Amino acid sequence: MRLFIAINFNEDVIDDMVRLQAELKRCRAAGNFTKPENLHLTLAFIGEYGNLDDILEVMETVPFHPVPLKFDGLQYFRNMYFAGIGHTPELESYVRRLRRALSGNGIPFDRKKFSPHVTLIRKVSFRDGVPEELPKNIHVRETVGISVSRVGGSAQIKSMKKVAGTLKIDQAQYRELESFSKFSSDMDAVTAMTLDRGRKNNQLLIQPQYSPMPVGEQIAIIYCGTHGLMHDVPVEKVRECQDAFLEKMRSAHAEIIATLASGKIDDEVTKVIESVMADTAGAYKS
Repeated sequence: MRLFIAINFNEDVIDDMVRLQAELKRCRAAGNFTKPENLHLTLAFIGEYGNLDDILEVMETVPFHPVPLKFDGLQYFRNMYFAGIGHTPELESYVRRLRRALSGNGIPFDRKKFSPHVTLIRKVSFRDGVPEELPKNIHVRETVGISVSRVGGSAQIKSMKKVAGTLKIDQAQYRELESFSKFSSDMDAVTAMTLDRGRKNNQLLIQPQYSPMPVGEQIAIIYCGTHGLMHDVPVEKVRECQDAFLEKMRSAHAEIIATLASGKIDDEVTKVIESVMADTAGAYKS
């Protein structure tokens, strides 16, 4: 399984980096642009590793505290443009502790010097030659690194891949529609539904700091989000509804959560999820 540990950013910061990419495209840059949903700050690249639980256990032993992050402009290195991140002692200290913990548990990782950055484009070339002026001072707002996550699509177990297969695309579409909706008061039913589902999925993807959700529970709740099972629940009640749903699953259907965690999902499993969420969501209808 291809694994790496990274910090994900909020939507405002992602939008700033997408604007940086747009400036490169305006300069007729070509290459492999990083998709918005993959713009993150890698802390430790592990690569192929067979036991995801080992990684999660290490992450739990190295608490991550929010740190301020300040971007210091567009930079170029080896046919790659990236958004650099300024000197951040708190982040560098965390990375040292994280890497020591990985090493102490026999987990291999790329040991090259930590140089915090977010890759915007790889294998870059310019159709009309390198322009005299490249965007150097596009502003990327300061942000705060809130939590770290284990990321990497190929690391997902089969049941997670099945329920979350379209999640990145769905959320990217949501972000795009949301930016346009700010300038229009008219909205068709499909757009309204996409925005509603995107906002609720954002709530479902939030995990409490220092309390990572077990993978079986993650799969169950993502299934609810991607299948619109909370369409009648107000956005501000989504987290409360999620907690009530998971409590019912733990107390009455622990075997379903275990099945999901093992990588299996079938009609029998999804019927239970749908039934429990229908019963739970009914109490939160607006």
